[in-house]
Amino acid sequence: MIKFPTKFTSINTTVFPRTSTLRSLATKPCNSIRLFNEQKSSSKSTPAIIVFDEETTGLSRKYDRIIEFAARDLRGGINSTFETLINPEIHVRNSHVHGITTQMVCNPNVPRFEEVIPKLIKFVDDCEKDRNGVLLVAHNGRRFDVPFLIKEFERYSMEVPLKWLFLDTLTLVKRLMNQDENE
Repeated sequence: MIKFPTKFTSINTTVFPRTSTLRSLATKPCNSIRLFNEQKSSSKSTPAIIVFDEETTGLSRKYDRIIEFAARDLRGGINSTFETLINPEIHVRNSHVHGITTQMVCNPNVPRFEEVIPKLIKFVDDCEKDRNGVLLVAHNGRRFDVPFLIKEFERYSMEVPLKWLFLDTLTLVKRLMNQDENE
């Protein structure tokens, strides 16, 4: 299982690498925060920022699957969104949460995650063109979205690209709320 670094300094807890090869960063500042903080006026020097969200068949990364993936490049424009239902090939037992039913996704017209992976990678690569890296942003990404994404890639013997950096807005909000309480 991939573990996330847990000891970053200051705001470094919000941007995190997600590969086992980066475990050594656990006691050092995360290099990805430099990428996020050193934005200049030129769009070529800023990272592509993509917000994303997933819906799943449940809460277990081991047994449940992603059934919807949506992403948006914050630059906007044509081709700035990526959205798809995904055939989990299992029953959707939590339709009451997101409104996606087994009948909606478990049919041959809906792609399996294996078919979505190359399209997702191409979308992110296209967003990153002429930019300085890519930052994928999700609310509760550290505990939910990113681990689910990693697990789906692993099911097909693939890895999430190393250059993808992630920002968890839930962690960021908690830090900002704590700062307000201390002022």
